[in-house]
Amino acid sequence: RQFKLTQRLRLQEDPHKIPEIQSTDFSDMRERFVTAHPDVVLTERNEPHKKLVEKADRDLQVHGVCQFYELSECRVRRDKITPKNGFSKSLDGLLKATEVDEEAIVSGEEDALNRITAFLITCSFLNINSYRSSTYTEGCTDGCGLSYISTLHEFRAGFSGTEEQKFNFVVLADRKIRKRVAKLCQDKRATYPSFQSAMEH
Repeated sequence: RQFKLTQRLRLQEDPHKIPEIQSTDFSDMRERFVTAHPDVVLTERNEPHKKLVEKADRDLQVHGVCQFYELSECRVRRDKITPKNGFSKSLDGLLKATEVDEEAIVSGEEDALNRITAFLITCSFLNINSYRSSTYTEGCTDGCGLSYISTLHEFRAGFSGTEEQKFNFVVLADRKIRKRVAKLCQDKRATYPSFQSAMEH
């Protein structure tokens, strides 16, 4: 407990410091996911980048809940992450130089859906939310990752418009839903004790 408390305090000192997950631990997470979901093909376009998993894990340790991430923060394996120099505030109120990862450019509707999938797989890696629940059936809206992405695909298919309008629809709908879910998890923990219950709502 003392170690976890010390680690949490250190993490809160610098909001940009993200502790690295051991490669073996990350491989175990991936292995468990692939074993549990043999029908899901992980590619460099939809598999979460190790940095995204580390960031979500760090935020989970500091805040106790899954945070909202813009699609540009939802990194996939094919992304080459280049850090840029910036400043971060420490608890002492002093500014210190730090490295911040540049955000990715979301290039289209398919890329947006892949990044949403990467976020949902990250939730499964960290046991925040299951990718497919044991009771999942097609068309189910039980709050698991697969039901969310399926529902989003369904609404997108029913949306008529240009490619740019469809892309904007996907980005805005996803942003609004995931932002609301993060807020429910933070503000109404008694009503929505899990990410899945907030997502289902």
